[in-house]
Amino acid sequence: MRFLRPALGIGAALAVHVALVAQTTTLPDYYVDDPSNWDCSTALRICEDTRFIFNNSDHGPGCLFFYFIPAPGSAVNITATTTEPDEAVSFFATALPETLLCQYAQLLTCPEGSASGTDQETANNGGAIFLLWNPGEDGNGVLEIDLKEPLAPCGLEDCCYCLPSFRPDPGKEYLVSAWCQLMGASPELSSYANGPDGPTLVVTSPSTSFSLTIEPSGPIIDGWQRMEKIFTIDALATDLEIELHCDNCSALFDDVRFAPRLSSMKCSVYDPWTLRLDAELDDRHFATFYEYDGEGKLTRIKKETERGIMTIQETRYNTSKRFVP
Repeated sequence: MRFLRPALGIGAALAVHVALVAQTTTLPDYYVDDPSNWDCSTALRICEDTRFIFNNSDHGPGCLFFYFIPAPGSAVNITATTTEPDEAVSFFATALPETLLCQYAQLLTCPEGSASGTDQETANNGGAIFLLWNPGEDGNGVLEIDLKEPLAPCGLEDCCYCLPSFRPDPGKEYLVSAWCQLMGASPELSSYANGPDGPTLVVTSPSTSFSLTIEPSGPIIDGWQRMEKIFTIDALATDLEIELHCDNCSALFDDVRFAPRLSSMKCSVYDPWTLRLDAELDDRHFATFYEYDGEGKLTRIKKETERGIMTIQETRYNTSKRFVP
């Protein structure tokens, strides 16, 4: 196999579904020393029950901003509880749309004195509920947020501590690729492409009946052959499926990649036990391999090319021995 980690082996088909709509997520507990949501422009949108744990004794006076978007026309019951006597929390409801919230936030004042707060409001025309938390000047406390009713769906882009989710855009060009190895193939075989009886990568969109079948092409490198294709997602598509097929054969698949055509992607592979860098995949989906000796020193670098895997750097270490009579 190409790396020290196992590849994906199948004898039938495996499908990966990609929805072209926002995905919901459950926010984890937040443990932060220096949060960014000290004003409305960086307010943290809360989507699910969560705990915001803040530990910074030097922050001084100030309030952290959170907000909630109830489903249109529904009532939502939110309970926020603090853990320290000098903390305070308060709610403010507004009917302004999300894009105008900060204009309203200029009128809000940081709460003092109350250890907990509860509010129940009805959202009108995309309104929102602000929550302001004063963690106290010592800056050590836990804000527990309990939602009694579901809120409007929100995705990973609403999490200020998360990377944004990848959502393909209909009408745009994307490149999909993978490496495959046909099990039991003859060493003289020049290609694994064999129509429906060989390994294939199939891209479909059930919402538009779009279907694209990709066969292996190019040279076989150390037993592996690449399959890749550029395609355009239908403008009316709402979902996408990527399937790895080997209906009448047995094959290994590795390094499945799906990215915008004009993007540049570089991937890294680490050993799960030593955490050393084993390989890097460049924007052409070719690998550079790194080998180490027993002491963890880099000894060899190999490069995957269309002519095979070649050694591009090799290092030998010598330790001098001194004889003491």
